[in-house]
Amino acid sequence: MTPADPVAIAVIVAAILDQLGIRYIIGGSVASSLMGEPRSTLDLDLMIDCDAETCRALEERVLC
Repeated sequence: MTPADPVAIAVIVAAILDQLGIRYIIGGSVASSLMGEPRSTLDLDLMIDCDAETCRALEERVLC
């Protein structure tokens, strides 16, 4: 099994969050790599601003 590319996953997740108008922040090694300091990582550090209604919209978008 090939490990997933966290930067590619960040791009996909960011596109979904942008479409739904959900504010988010990407941190950790992915953010560091995108800002010019490459770091090896296999995870994605992400924080979203999500109330109950927004979480339901996100859940519907992801599960459909």
